Amino acid sequence: MAICTIKVSLKKQKIMEVKIMTQKKLDDVQNKVGEFADKVDKKEIEIGGRKFTGLQVILFIASLVGIIACFLPFIDAEASVGGYSGSSSTNYISSHGIISIIFIVAVCALTVLAKQLIALIPAAINFLMVLYDCFFSASIHGGSDFASVDVSLKLGGYLVLLAAIVILVMTVLQFLKDRKN
Repeated sequence: MAICTIKVSLKKQKIMEVKIMTQKKLDDVQNKVGEFADKVDKKEIEIGGRKFTGLQVILFIASLVGIIACFLPFIDAEASVGGYSGSSSTNYISSHGIISIIFIVAVCALTVLAKQLIALIPAAINFLMVLYDCFFSASIHGGSDFASVDVSLKLGGYLVLLAAIVILVMTVLQFLKDRKN
């Protein structure tokens, strides 16, 4: 009975040690992210008489890239059946691009108005929508003796996804920075 109690106590102690180590690592990561956000945010740029922080400028650049990427080729599809083949390419504006642009503009406007908590909503929805679209359009290959299909993500798809990630990260960093202050 005593041996069982000691083993249970040692297991509980090891679990507590792991929890403490994990919490320390999370605190270290949070501190490093905070230091990075502070470094970037200290740089201010004045545009048209209004000052913008480094995080805001990165967000605006990523937004511009995201909007432009909506007009670039998003996916390319090639199909062949028998001896006939065809291909087509489309941009993101023809599917969810307009919705994405609305979300991007909303995030920028809310950021300028210093509503970082509310800006997280369109940033997160846009990211999830773009991720979904890119995931299901990334690469589809299929074929048989008679027919084949090939669908692949193009430059616009990669840029839209990258922009959505950066917009979400910058919005989260701004929210955390404002919450800390």
